[in-house]
Amino acid sequence: MIEYNRRGRNYVNHMPPEYLATPDATWVQGFKAAVAYNNMPLVESVEEAALFGNIGFDPDFVAADHISEQYLPYAEDLVRAKNADHLAYLEGRLADSLQRKQIMASAPFTSQLAGGTIGDPLFFLSFVPALNTLKLGKTVGQATARFGGVGLAYGTASEARRAPFAVGDDPYESVSNIAVETAFGGFLGGGLRVGANMIPAIRSGIGKARARMRGEEVAHTIDPKTGELVYANSRGEYTASFGNPFGSRGQRILASDEFSDDIKQYFYLLNYNMGVPIEGQKARSLGQSVAAGVQSHVGNAMRLMRSLEDLHAQEISGFKKGQQGVEKASRILNTHLADFVPLGKRPYNEWFEDTVMKYLQAGQPNPQAVDALMAGVTDQQKKAFTLFKEFFDGFNFDARHFGVIKDDNFINKAILDAQEKISTKMDLLRDIEKSVKNYNTKLFDRLTKAYAKKAEFLEGIEVNVRKNGSYTAKQLAAIKKLDDEMADLLKQIDELEGGLKVGTPKQRKKILDLQREISFQTTFASRMHDALGLPTRKNYRFPIFYDKPMLIEDPELLASFEQRLTEKYFMRRMKDNPKMDENFHRERAKEDAGKTISRILEEDGADMEADFSGKLGGAKYFAHRKTDFDEWEVADVMIKKPEVLLTYAMQMGRKIEFSRAFGGKSPDEVFKDVEAAGRAQGLSEVKVAELRKDFVSEYDRAMGLLNRDANRLDQQALRLTKTYAGWTYLGGAGISALSDPATIVLAHGMVDVVRAGKAMLTDGVLRGKVLKDAAGANTALDVSMAQAQLRVLNDSLQQHNMTPIEQFMQFGNRLFYTLNALGPITVTFKALDQVLVNDKFIRLSKKLLDKSIDRQDKEYLFRYGIDEDLARYINDMPVQRAEADDFFLANTDEWPRETPQQRAFLRQYQTATAAHADNAVVMAQNFDKPLIMDGVLYLKDNPFFAMMRKQFPNLYAIDERASTAAQKFVRIENQAMTLPFTFMNFAFGANNKILTAVRDPMRKHRLAGVVSLLGLSYLSLEVKDRYWWNSEDETPDMIARLIDHSGITGIYSDLGYIGLSLAAGFADTPEDFFIEPRYVSPNREDRVWDSLTEPFGAPVGLGLSYYRAASDYLAGRYTDANKELFYNAPFLGLPFIRDDMRDLMIGGRR
Repeated sequence: MIEYNRRGRNYVNHMPPEYLATPDATWVQGFKAAVAYNNMPLVESVEEAALFGNIGFDPDFVAADHISEQYLPYAEDLVRAKNADHLAYLEGRLADSLQRKQIMASAPFTSQLAGGTIGDPLFFLSFVPALNTLKLGKTVGQATARFGGVGLAYGTASEARRAPFAVGDDPYESVSNIAVETAFGGFLGGGLRVGANMIPAIRSGIGKARARMRGEEVAHTIDPKTGELVYANSRGEYTASFGNPFGSRGQRILASDEFSDDIKQYFYLLNYNMGVPIEGQKARSLGQSVAAGVQSHVGNAMRLMRSLEDLHAQEISGFKKGQQGVEKASRILNTHLADFVPLGKRPYNEWFEDTVMKYLQAGQPNPQAVDALMAGVTDQQKKAFTLFKEFFDGFNFDARHFGVIKDDNFINKAILDAQEKISTKMDLLRDIEKSVKNYNTKLFDRLTKAYAKKAEFLEGIEVNVRKNGSYTAKQLAAIKKLDDEMADLLKQIDELEGGLKVGTPKQRKKILDLQREISFQTTFASRMHDALGLPTRKNYRFPIFYDKPMLIEDPELLASFEQRLTEKYFMRRMKDNPKMDENFHRERAKEDAGKTISRILEEDGADMEADFSGKLGGAKYFAHRKTDFDEWEVADVMIKKPEVLLTYAMQMGRKIEFSRAFGGKSPDEVFKDVEAAGRAQGLSEVKVAELRKDFVSEYDRAMGLLNRDANRLDQQALRLTKTYAGWTYLGGAGISALSDPATIVLAHGMVDVVRAGKAMLTDGVLRGKVLKDAAGANTALDVSMAQAQLRVLNDSLQQHNMTPIEQFMQFGNRLFYTLNALGPITVTFKALDQVLVNDKFIRLSKKLLDKSIDRQDKEYLFRYGIDEDLARYINDMPVQRAEADDFFLANTDEWPRETPQQRAFLRQYQTATAAHADNAVVMAQNFDKPLIMDGVLYLKDNPFFAMMRKQFPNLYAIDERASTAAQKFVRIENQAMTLPFTFMNFAFGANNKILTAVRDPMRKHRLAGVVSLLGLSYLSLEVKDRYWWNSEDETPDMIARLIDHSGITGIYSDLGYIGLSLAAGFADTPEDFFIEPRYVSPNREDRVWDSLTEPFGAPVGLGLSYYRAASDYLAGRYTDANKELFYNAPFLGLPFIRDDMRDLMIGGRR
């Protein structure tokens, strides 16, 4: 045997590693070991190649049989030995490697840091140069992220140089090393930024100290009167205190330093949901957004619907107060049992339609017909008539108060305002044109004088040439230069004379802007003038939504309706132009009627008939007019279902809230204002176009206009696929919701939540009043509205005239999310939050008024839009004190509603409580998630889109509303884009409502919230699977699952698990991962396909599972097929049938 001696060590007889350890290594020893750790693997590999690279394998030598016992854990690095000498060499390398690590482990940390940086050549070749080119960033977070990125890149490169050649590495040692380098870079960047941030403060402090020594006044950070901190907000009032790269575009704009406060205000007022703090809320309330305010209008509709349900119950039971019958409708968890009626009695929906039909017919002008009709109306239906009138009158008054509906007086004023603006702009235009004329005259004089001077100089050269008889080279060059300069001057003179050059670039831009504004105001005034005299229904009774399916299925009814339209248009034409030939009018009326029928049948059914048939703000709204019928004239072709009330409240509520938030301006005017704000900040035209596009998309979201092709069969099929996936995989969603009280603890504290829970259980009166107040605010209604699925599914489309597919989905959702307990649990915990938040808002309002409130509670009130005026109003309201545990109840049913201001205060309060419930019981709202989650995407127009439009005009059409003259955008809508986000609604919501809340220093109960989130998540996982913690999984994996389930890490843990699933597909032993994926197939091929479909969402994975099941059945693998079907069949995951179905289909309960 040949003995190889390297650096004095014999590689046949080895000293055991334990004797090589250095328990108390010095700093120098640690430094040397760290340098060797990073550099020797590559050096040793080169040496090994030189010694053994050309030697063949000994056929009689099996390395695995000769490995020393102490090195068996590292056999993977040794089995490649070609012979005994090679094995001895490798074991020597291994001994050196282990010794280095032991020395490093016992040496001071700074020695490892020094050895791993300055001892690594790559540190000077990559890390240091990268830092030289990297900007520090404006915030600690930015600096940490940027330097951490450099650390990640350096660590990856360093490990790529070391790890492939190293022996004796532990599992995931490279990952740990890269993580350390990343952390080092992040800490370095954060430290540098903190130091840089401290410099101005230190300088300021020294300056203040010197000023104080000189006897000068200094600016305080403490208010000397109140003793409170005074916040110097350099980022602007409307800046979000925390960023979220996965939020909506509106949220990202609020968190960005790129945009001005004026721009941010528009996005705040549109979709802000009070889930994240805004800088200005530390000092005052910034108001409530359009999206938040709509909830109270829907709550108003829900309040009416509850009253109508009670009236129906009274009618079918023969109710007489104090004698017999039922006064209140039957409800379970706030859900009306509409179909459970005594035999022979009318179901609720049938009674509702009959009541609406009679109510509409009672509006006809024939008194005798009305009297005959009323004789057949029951007492309960008469009360319903009164409720309908009060409901629609309230909307009517509010719409007029906030400028949604424009009467002739309003229109005349708008015309005068527009004419005044035109006059002002014309004066400005004339002044600029005068300045331009003066400028052009002076410029013309300068140009002509310059031209004459150069011509004179040129003539001098020519005279000189004629004397000498020839041109010199210098003269020729001078002549050429003069010719070029004179040609340029002549071109400028011609442009001036031809009117092609008008003033300076700044003057030209100003003229163009004024001309555009004058054109806009002229068009607006013209359209407003056209609106004068349009017929209106003064006695508005009910929204007209035409029943398209009924019209399509009944040709006779459709023909009758078309004839009525023809007569209506004929009479209008004859009135407008009586001198025109009658036959001409009749033919044109018939054409108009046909066009109207086409519009009704082709347009979105959610478009109601002109909202009161009044005059709506903004020229675009006039295009929505279809007919001028009174309701009784078209009652037979109208939708008369209860859902109409909700749809109407949503649509009209959105318009009222938009008009309130933006001062009565139309959407087009606000879009124009957003553009102007971008230009005022100095953004480029492309940036301005992107800003408009972002605002238009957020507007469509807030107004419920985003999904324009919801009735397309392919879109409905995709929605059904997502819904079906929910029925398949969310059987345990109700159990997961057991952790919801933790987020309520995060908002209110542990003690108050326990008190409120006890009060809810023991006080039936409190429970009933809370649910009633919650209904008025559109809170805790998830079961009755079949909206519980929104907490986990990303599907918020609502229709009042549903297709059979939508009716099937609604029925299935209502059944499934009741059976899996998600709906009831959500209602219960939202009601629990309502007990607490009503009490909190009432008590804090009193403190706000008497100045005893602390800064955290003041910011809390301001965040939810409760200012001093509303606090004063709340303090004057007839609130009620519950006997159980001394809770205040808002008792909003008793608040006055007579005036628009009273209704506005009520809605403002209800908006605050509803928003709080949506933040406390987490689900993502528009503000929390990107646009693509709704299946919509805007892309810049490009040659490919233009080419496709030539072949297919409606494909890749330009969205003019979202575009400007400088940049056009194409709007793409497809529900397929939502599939990857199918079950991610909670995760996106948690990013703002849990992760941000935990980070927010203004929140009082963060520690209690975190403890509760972890504790209740453990409980939830334990109830789902009592073996989960005692399984074979490692403790880090269990902790990761617990943190992920709690929502503390927001969407980031979801993304991490998606990454693990992708990696598992291509790993031989994913069970060896430090943290395992959530679900891993033992079959390698299945894992590959699982990882490939993972990014495309659960519905795609579900389709793959059905393919596998079918393949197994065809191949005779019935047990495997049954197992695949069990885990991927709808409703089988419901807790109360899951184990029995497993026994039936697979066998064995685990």
